[in-house]
Amino acid sequence: MRRHRKVIGKHFFTTIKDISMASTPSKDYRRREREQKKADKRRAREEAKVEKLAAEKAAAELAAEEAAKKAAAEKEAQIEAELQAEIEAEEKAKADPE
Repeated sequence: MRRHRKVIGKHFFTTIKDISMASTPSKDYRRREREQKKADKRRAREEAKVEKLAAEKAAAELAAEEAAKKAAAEKEAQIEAELQAEIEAEEKAKADPE
C-alpha cells in the first residue's frame, strides 16, 4: 500500500485516505472469512449427520436386541405351556384309568 504523506513544516502527516483504508478489511480477508464460515457450517452439518446416523444405528441395535429377548421369552412361554399341558394330561390319565 502506498502511503501518501504531506509535509507540513518538519513533520510528515498521513492523509485521511490512508487512515480510512487502513481501518477497512480487504476484500481478500472478507472472502476468506466467508469461506471459513461456510466451511464451519458444512463441518457442523456433517458432524450432526454422523451423530444422527450413530443414534439411529444404536436405536436399531437396541430394538433388535429387545425383539430377540421378546422372541426368546415367547418361545420359553410356549414350551412351558406345552409341558404344563402334558403334565395335566398325565394327571388326568392317572386319575381316570379306563
